Amino acid sequence: MIMRFQTIIGEPNEFGLNLVDPRINSSKHYQIGEYAEDFSSVLLTDISEEDAPAFRNYVGYIEDVVVEEESEEGDE
Repeated sequence: MIMRFQTIIGEPNEFGLNLVDPRINSSKHYQIGEYAEDFSSVLLTDISEEDAPAFRNYVGYIEDVVVEEESEEGDE
């Protein structure tokens, strides 16, 4: 499952980088996906169906993202 979360832009760290992080404090499995062009949101991927309800309660949750699979037949 893929979900979109608002990002929080942090203070520069010791390397001068602003950390962009959704507010996820979780032991649950997920991956950081693609950021919006303006870094206002980020996709979190690989969320299991069992973990999804918990993720919807985190600060910054925006929406579930549905990815339609491309069919291989329509390219004629």
